Amino acid sequence: MPSSRRRQGRHILAIGRRGGRVRASTGYAATRILADTEHVLHSLQKRGHPFAVPPDPWWQAILDRIWLRAMTREGAEFQEAFVSLFTRAPVDSVVRFLNGHAGPSDVAAVITALPPLPFLRASLA
Repeated sequence: MPSSRRRQGRHILAIGRRGGRVRASTGYAATRILADTEHVLHSLQKRGHPFAVPPDPWWQAILDRIWLRAMTREGAEFQEAFVSLFTRAPVDSVVRFLNGHAGPSDVAAVITALPPLPFLRASLA
């Protein structure tokens, strides 16, 4: 079921940006909105309401917070993280991670490609 934030009334589900479909850390939205649309449609067809949609993975919000905190605290030095992300991690893993469709191996590939110190400091803050 969606978070209570998404439920806007008895029969209303927030979608798109208002429904949290834009990733805070990446700004990616298109593929998340398309997938969400399919889930809402399926819920309407099978259950008669739009609310039987899968929640976002719990770890996504945690990683988004760490990324944003590191980016804010590190400033210009954070450029190294972007370079590492796009040069050291497999492209397919990066794309799946950015659009919210990453599996455990994708997350591991992204994390190991990044410089650890900014993210350790951000996760402990």
